[in-house]
Amino acid sequence: MYRGTRLLILVSVAMVLTLLAPRAPEALAHAELFRIGDVRVEGNAYLTREEVLDVLRLSPDGSIWDDPKPMETRLEGHPLVLSARVYRNFPNGLSVEVVERSPVALVSTPVLVPIDREGRFLPIDPAGHRLDLPLVARHRQGAGWDRVDEIAALTPAELRTLAAEVERLAEIDPDLLASVSDLALDRGGDVLLRLAEPSVTLRYRPPLAPRRLQEGLRVLGDALEREPDLIPTSVDLRFADQVVVQFFESREP
Repeated sequence: MYRGTRLLILVSVAMVLTLLAPRAPEALAHAELFRIGDVRVEGNAYLTREEVLDVLRLSPDGSIWDDPKPMETRLEGHPLVLSARVYRNFPNGLSVEVVERSPVALVSTPVLVPIDREGRFLPIDPAGHRLDLPLVARHRQGAGWDRVDEIAALTPAELRTLAAEVERLAEIDPDLLASVSDLALDRGGDVLLRLAEPSVTLRYRPPLAPRRLQEGLRVLGDALEREPDLIPTSVDLRFADQVVVQFFESREP
């Protein structure tokens, strides 16, 4: 008899806890113990902690039991945030993990503005963060290979094309990317990639394949060795069966 009564009590308690469990956070949300008092931000290189808090818009009475999804959605709406997660730190803290969009190039608007791999404008001060990135622009029609127009605005599609080429080059040859001063897109859709050292322009139809890049650099190296008195100005990679190197003038007066 005693065992039966005990079992009945345990079953009743379990049923009550099951019914109350979904409402437990709602009840605990009003407890002073769980009121948000500390917020830790991780993964931010360009966003400040204060900027993250402004985007979170935490209520003075906010509790760690509040639904984190709206906070994550607000953060992911920021142009610098690719993804965000908010976790509870008991008893009164939150951990915010953000994955920021990385700048890959600069575009003149006419002030310099960073863009990410998708061609999105990023609210980052290039001078404040010392961004050493190539400039993307439109090739000035009718001008020389190395002339770009920093005034004409690139379309979103053109920005995506050039940003993707910078990202691709970073994967293929990061050391070469460090020598790239700018990339331009001409009317026909060709990319003109200007190197600082050696001072030469690579012209190709995107996307740039790793094998094709290596062929162009190898031919350029051979040309520099074979024609030491000539200055190479451009390497044309648009033709599958050949690499065309153009020279400007003799190095000697």
